[in-house]
Amino acid sequence: MYPPTYNADRGYTYASIHNISDLEPEASDNSGEFTLTLKSMTPIDYKFPETPTRLTYNAIDSVGNLAICDVIVQVRVFRCRWALAPLHGYRVNCSVDPVYGSQCSFSCYEGYDLVGSETRTCELSGEIPSASWNGTKPVCQAKTCPALTRPEHAMKSGCFNNPPNTEVYGTQCIFYCLYGFEGVGDSSTICQADGTWTNNNFSCRATSCSLLKVPDRGSVTPEECSMAPVFGQSCDVSCTQQGYQLDPPNFSVLSCQGKGQWVPGNLTMTTCRDTQSPSFSTCPQYLTFNPPRGETLVNVFWNISAVDNSGEEPIIACDKEEGLMGEGDIEVRCTATDATGNGKTCTFDVAVQIHRCRSYRLPSFAEFAGVCNTIWGTECNITCNPGYHLTGSSTVTCEFDGFTSSWTSQTPPRCEGKDLIEW
Repeated sequence: MYPPTYNADRGYTYASIHNISDLEPEASDNSGEFTLTLKSMTPIDYKFPETPTRLTYNAIDSVGNLAICDVIVQVRVFRCRWALAPLHGYRVNCSVDPVYGSQCSFSCYEGYDLVGSETRTCELSGEIPSASWNGTKPVCQAKTCPALTRPEHAMKSGCFNNPPNTEVYGTQCIFYCLYGFEGVGDSSTICQADGTWTNNNFSCRATSCSLLKVPDRGSVTPEECSMAPVFGQSCDVSCTQQGYQLDPPNFSVLSCQGKGQWVPGNLTMTTCRDTQSPSFSTCPQYLTFNPPRGETLVNVFWNISAVDNSGEEPIIACDKEEGLMGEGDIEVRCTATDATGNGKTCTFDVAVQIHRCRSYRLPSFAEFAGVCNTIWGTECNITCNPGYHLTGSSTVTCEFDGFTSSWTSQTPPRCEGKDLIEW
């Protein structure tokens, strides 16, 4: 007889054969009488193991003739392939020996969801039985977070998807700001097991430049330049008061750069410099002074005034001094200088003119008694030559009536001949 083969019990590596008589070999004897006896031991509870089991039978007839038959019982154990844990997961309560009927459960690590059969059983299938795991192969699928929108003026690395797509658990997204911008908030965020990001508060704001200090008598436009200038801001600098120019002049346009600096520089050393000279409010061309009656000297003076675009009174200095001056002409140069050193010159002539009468025309036969000059207020005495006597006033005076100078006397002097007295 062929060796009997049994399938192992479900979930075990042995086969339970309770009807042991099914294993007895067929025997016969010519006498028709014999005794069949099992001489070997049977497994406990008739549970035959996977290894072949030998059963020895003796057949003895009435006269003691003996025949021996060994029956080899074979147990076939069906096994499934070893169930591997899914990537990012692990096995739970799995049999060490994956025999038919055994089970194996699977689970995933944090951040992953199990897709497929959570528990699989080793089953038999097919006309020619073979063992395989039922259900579907488990896969640990990473949980996802909604893809992050790239903040304005930023770049991101480590994460590459955009909404409405997703990023998988554990993805780290790092943000960088473009040149001219600085980050606000957390630049790094990680997709968590619960499908949310550790944070999502990053943004990029324009780099700030220092506030521009408006130079005295100047302006900076637009007003953001003096309030909250940021990268890319262009600012115009100018002097608002007439006569002032920017110093240095190449600072008229400033640009806020990406690293927070001004180009060509800030306004720390920039000023509005006064380049306009003062102007004279009064600058005479010619001044004339007349000594008073009977004097040859007169106190000369000039009222010169100047103004400056700074609003401050300039200093006026003249190369001649005011005071007593005799007859003649002088040239006076007065210079007005402002606090910056800008100067303006006023040049004029000063003349001292004495009121004079023309030389007095003496009457015939007359002469002056002493010196007779022609200055206003001078009195000249007149005498007659010998043989003549004076009629009229003996003195004439040079007078000025506000317009002209002329000689005056009570009566015009005359020299008349004396009458001859005969003896």
